[in-house]
Amino acid sequence: MKDTAHAAFKLGWSIIPVALDKRPLIGSWKEYQEHPPTGKQIGEWLKLDAAGWAVITGAVSKIVIIDFDGEKGRDTLAALNLDPHVKTGSGGYHVYVQHPGFKVKTLNSKSKRDLGEKYPGLDIRGDGGYAVFCGSNQAGEYEWLRPMEPDPIDVLPKELARYLGLVPTPLPNDPLANAPVEDLGDAGPALCDRLLAKYISEVGRLGRNNAGFELACQLRDNGYTQREAEGVMREFVRYTPPVNTKGLPEPYTDVEALASCRQAYSAPPRAPWTRQEVRQHMTPKKQRPEPKDFLDLVPEPSFLQSYLQYGTDITDAPPEFHLAVGLAITSAMAGNSIWFNAWGEDVFLNLWTLLLAPSGFFRKTTSMRLGLKLLKKHNPEAILPNDFTREKLQENLTIQPAGIVPVWEFGSLLAMMGKDYNIGIKEFLTEIYDGGDYRKETVKGTPVHIIRPAVSILAGSTIDWVVDRISSGDLRSGFLARYLYWPVTSKPDWKGFGEKSHSIIEESLDSFMTSLSYVNGEATFDAVVIKRYNKWLHKHENEVNDQELPRELQGFYTRIGTYVLKFAVLYQLCMTLELVVSEEAMEYAIRLAEYLKSHLIKLMEEEIAIGRDAQELKRVREIISSGNSHGMDRQTILRKSKIMAHRLNKILQTLCESAEIRVEIIKTEGRPKQVFYVN
Repeated sequence: MKDTAHAAFKLGWSIIPVALDKRPLIGSWKEYQEHPPTGKQIGEWLKLDAAGWAVITGAVSKIVIIDFDGEKGRDTLAALNLDPHVKTGSGGYHVYVQHPGFKVKTLNSKSKRDLGEKYPGLDIRGDGGYAVFCGSNQAGEYEWLRPMEPDPIDVLPKELARYLGLVPTPLPNDPLANAPVEDLGDAGPALCDRLLAKYISEVGRLGRNNAGFELACQLRDNGYTQREAEGVMREFVRYTPPVNTKGLPEPYTDVEALASCRQAYSAPPRAPWTRQEVRQHMTPKKQRPEPKDFLDLVPEPSFLQSYLQYGTDITDAPPEFHLAVGLAITSAMAGNSIWFNAWGEDVFLNLWTLLLAPSGFFRKTTSMRLGLKLLKKHNPEAILPNDFTREKLQENLTIQPAGIVPVWEFGSLLAMMGKDYNIGIKEFLTEIYDGGDYRKETVKGTPVHIIRPAVSILAGSTIDWVVDRISSGDLRSGFLARYLYWPVTSKPDWKGFGEKSHSIIEESLDSFMTSLSYVNGEATFDAVVIKRYNKWLHKHENEVNDQELPRELQGFYTRIGTYVLKFAVLYQLCMTLELVVSEEAMEYAIRLAEYLKSHLIKLMEEEIAIGRDAQELKRVREIISSGNSHGMDRQTILRKSKIMAHRLNKILQTLCESAEIRVEIIKTEGRPKQVFYVN
């Protein structure tokens, strides 16, 4: 085994020692995705009791590994007529091929369903992945079947290579390749905007990679330097959807766009656009399409990716719920052991999460139970009682100040909090939400001292319940404004009883939770990450000041800034278990915040607002009806309904136009009075 590891190191592979369960023995291995270890590090690692060695795939080792697992994988290998390099401990096979020079996704048939359908048992380990290449795992020993030299990509069937993203998709014929050369004159400085708008609009037809490559070619052809083109390509990434041509989540990154740019500039330029072609594609900058609503929120590889796969293997609950629960149990596991400093205060990672779906089989409770089961296995004390009085909750938190309160139905929690014996409990939870020490006395004079509280809440409810029971004033209040709302209206294909996840995935989740339990301390943000956050925060706060923002969302919007910092630390933990927050983690945090903002606005506009309108129409009609044949004047309706005057005017107008009520003008000694009657 040591000889094989030495040989791999001499080939320039980035290798790491692993345990029998294939988990790295060195803690974080993220840096070795960028560069191989040194000879000295290898020497130190050889002293460890390693069961095997793994190679980090991708550009760093210049290899990609195609994994054929199980009986289905062996059948696929035979059907493709490929010659494997390695027989794995479980009886599968690995084929090593050369890295193509641009980013290759690490995919498996569980995270990408159509991969399993098209090529059963086949996985690919590209950039950011790793695979054991010598030693043993729990199932057996790895065996090399031929020399350690990766095959060229062209040994693969063309359809497979294209499907796995190992070769660029062929571009369509270029209609501008033979365009006549003509000076662009004054149109030149604005041309990049025209090109950008054109190829953003072409993404749906060409695909992101093809559209991006053609954009880079046109920038090259029209005299832009490569450095200028790289700036335009980064802008292009912002406006592309984070899904592939099949509609599956697969982000298009700066790395891929810049690789397309380098590829384009490695070839000589063609003829530039003519003046007529420039005018044809002139689109005002303000009309550029905005980014798509759906965002890819799950880093690869990460605990969240594994947890999402675990959840979707077992149940047909919406994947958004699994992501929400994965973040919630990570925050509960971190408790008050991990924090960051913001604006002079220590802030913990606690989240208040509310899963929302229409009435029906959306598996809110199932999603929550899956996550809580994993949390209970590793830290049972972190699951706090969900049936309490104010005094009992305070007593519990003096002993266990950090954890998560599971609430199977949010309405029951609010009902419990509304009881006479729980007066002030919302205010108490709101006060300790931000994590400061709590020192008070009960009405009986008993001192209450809660040190470093970090209380998370994980709850579920139906969208109908929120529409019916929660007013706009409730949403603006301190308690409900601190929740993260995860509304969904669709779910995956139905799954029945008996579905299970692969044991390896469960082992990886256990390993993460165990490792997380040893992480303790303050998370930090370097100057670059802080600059990126401040740029987003400034833009976000301008939105808060926008008069068009629904008033009901003001409370949520003013607090999401702190949540982004929490998200960034959580993402970093889920990716590397490190406390130094990277730019990548911050980008994911910002994406998640924007996702939650857009979906909450949609919920407000399409569900809550419509439901509130219907309720108010019904209430006003009932108030008028209570006047019997005498009708009811506008001032009395205004007083009884407690609806704002300008809004009541619109409601009365709507009811009149629909002929549900009628209005008569009654002359009095003073001003004429409007009296309304039910038809």
